[in-house]
Amino acid sequence: MLCSLGTYSLLANSPDEKILIESIMDHSLPKESTCLSMELPLLQIPSLRNVSMKMWMRSKDFFRLAIPFLIVGATLIEILVHFGALDALVEPTSWLTVDSWVFQP
Repeated sequence: MLCSLGTYSLLANSPDEKILIESIMDHSLPKESTCLSMELPLLQIPSLRNVSMKMWMRSKDFFRLAIPFLIVGATLIEILVHFGALDALVEPTSWLTVDSWVFQP
């Protein structure tokens, strides 16, 4: 009977029916505590030293990874510009740019 009430509660048309069915089920089901809760340690505001150290480590790692890509990319673009090959690569895909979509000069 409780399963059919639960299914009907999901399909109830009005909030009044839903509240009535859920209150019947709440009073008819056994009240047992579950062991699903865990003890959590007290939360603390991180110290300025911890925040700054973590920020420095992440920034250092990012720049260690990004700077070589930036240098290689800028060098490659400059080489293509110097030999005039950049225009040959850009022109075939110029129709994809936003300027060609909105017809601005």
